[in-house]
Amino acid sequence: MMWVVSDMSDTLLINELTAPQITSVIVDDLDCYGDSSASITVTGNSYNGGLNYVLNTDTNTTGLFDSLSAGNYLVSIFDDSLCEAIPNYSYSNTRTC
Repeated sequence: MMWVVSDMSDTLLINELTAPQITSVIVDDLDCYGDSSASITVTGNSYNGGLNYVLNTDTNTTGLFDSLSAGNYLVSIFDDSLCEAIPNYSYSNTRTC
């Protein structure tokens, strides 16, 4: 949890910032073993402004990550207040051609 303290005209306001939440992670499987056709779509919500989605080192504002091969991926989201949610998702290729 993060707290923001501000002073407005001799009144002290303390606002608790709520961490964003990842609401779903959808994995679209590989077309064939060994290729890079998988995708991961992450959705989330935040009470502290917009979201940035991160998959390993790639960042975007859509939550869609495509052209992925089998592997382990760390998903996280950050909101405008830099609060963060981090679950870890593992993706393994189970398909053969």
